Amino acid sequence: TRACDHLIVSMFDQADATGERLTALFAEHTRGAERLWREATPIKYTQPASRVAVTKPFGDPAHREVWIADRDRAMALAAQPGTVSASSLERPRANVPAAPKEEYAEREDEPWRRGRAATAVGRAVHAALQEVDLATGEGLAGIAGRCARAEAIPGHANEVRALAEAAFSTGILRRAADAEADGRWLGREVYVSADLDGAGVLEGIIDLVFEDGAGALVLVDFKTDRVPETGSLEDAAVPYVPQLGAYAEAVRRTTGRDVSEAWIVFARRAADDLEAEYRIPDIVAAAEQARALALGELRGP
Repeated sequence: TRACDHLIVSMFDQADATGERLTALFAEHTRGAERLWREATPIKYTQPASRVAVTKPFGDPAHREVWIADRDRAMALAAQPGTVSASSLERPRANVPAAPKEEYAEREDEPWRRGRAATAVGRAVHAALQEVDLATGEGLAGIAGRCARAEAIPGHANEVRALAEAAFSTGILRRAADAEADGRWLGREVYVSADLDGAGVLEGIIDLVFEDGAGALVLVDFKTDRVPETGSLEDAAVPYVPQLGAYAEAVRRTTGRDVSEAWIVFARRAADDLEAEYRIPDIVAAAEQARALALGELRGP
């Protein structure tokens, strides 16, 4: 509390409506400091002598119509989002066969987690890749296990470890490690935001970003969703192209620096020894697409 002079503590107890039990407990806990508190005298409620006159309406019907119009405009303005996240710009996946449904054991004592284990695995993998030493990968198994426990899915620790190790071993992650070893800037879980022409803010968190040899930036995003072997990597990446484009647009607007490359790493494909790294062929076009989509969400129909 931040009481300066008085602190009023309610002594009402549903099980003991007189408040005597709570009063006794309070007295016991403040023994030796009786002068600091006293039991308040109950306030007696009395019926008011007369009812307050009904307030007369202000203005006329014309004023009311103006007020309603002003209110509607204010409500419409308040309903418009002020921010849009990069991840919300995902597009529907096309030309990709449906992936097999993930099978995750559900615990009867944790009904609130039902259907969320797959998402928790993804968060744990991201957390492990955020923490691991990119140069050596030392302790990755232990890190993955700890991240699985932090997400309350200790039974999936081996899966988290396998996915994190697979992503860690990809070529783009090795390039990132080399960049860091060369003293070039590297960031993980980097928050970025930028104003979009006064319409609102575009924001997101980049999984990994590092400088290339020319001083431009390379963006990397990790995905743990399952992509069928029969689907192409390009088709699998389609839903996420606007997201990477949004990162590039926000980075350019915020820092003024160019984004030379943007990559998506599919950890499950990497774990299955399949092609798992996809480079967005035209990051400038992806950024323009993301900007248009974001403005559409911010400005509405």
